[in-house]
Parts: sequence; C-alpha cells; structure tokens
Amino acid sequence: VPEPDRTYLSLAAYNLGLGHLEDARVLAQRSGLDPDKWQDVRQVLGKLADPESFQSLKHGYARGFEAQQLVDNVRNYYDILARAHPREAAQSSLNSAPSGR
Repeated sequence: VPEPDRTYLSLAAYNLGLGHLEDARVLAQRSGLDPDKWQDVRQVLGKLADPESFQSLKHGYARGFEAQQLVDNVRNYYDILARAHPREAAQSSLNSAPSGR
C-alpha cells in the first residue's frame, strides 16, 4: 500500500485492530472500492457497527467510526503543525524520502 494511505490505514488498525481493519477492507472491496485507499476504506468503516454488515465478517462488530475519527484528528493535527512550521515539515519529509538503495 503506497503512502500516505499506508500510514492512515496503520493508524486505523492501531485504533480498531488489524482484524477489523481487514474486515473493513473486505467491505470496501465488496462495495467496488479500492481496499488499499484510505478514502475508500473510510467510507465503509461505519458499516462495521451495522448488523447487516458485520454478521458476514470474520471479526464481527467494531466501532469503525472511532477509528475514522482518530485518523481524521491525526491528519488535521499534522496539517496544523505543517502550517505552523512549514520549513520543518518540508525538511522532515525530505529526511524520510526513500534513498533509492
């Protein structure tokens, strides 16, 4: 999964659990969405609390809206920090760029 989607999906898995995130990715795929794109998975996270959806999933019920909110909050906070310190944010993204090795 390419960045930044990998980071957003990782944050959701941290909050929700990897199994429930996999269930959300299955729901995204069933809905014709890309399970590797955060925005597509984000659309179906709320369905993890819907009995019509979670009963057919391996890991069952989950409060997917909480993981959705966590990722949104982290992204918003990062944007605030990047605007407050634009040079530092640009420098840190340069330092974390792949070296091509």
